Amino acid sequence: MRRLQHEAKSLAREHIELLAAKLSEVSLLSGEIAEGGEIYPVGVRELSRRLTEEANMTALTLTAIIDRT
Repeated sequence: MRRLQHEAKSLAREHIELLAAKLSEVSLLSGEIAEGGEIYPVGVRELSRRLTEEANMTALTLTAIIDRT
């Protein structure tokens, strides 16, 4: 039972780490769009700018939480 719980927690940690990594990727991509100039519509650039900040902060928060466990 303990071994299964340990394995489940280990898999959950990996899943959270993957989520944080993907959020970092989203942050980078949305940052590129936000800085892409007039080739992107204004609304898309603004939304991407906000998404960059939110995704980055969320990734950092997830990483901090998982590092404490």
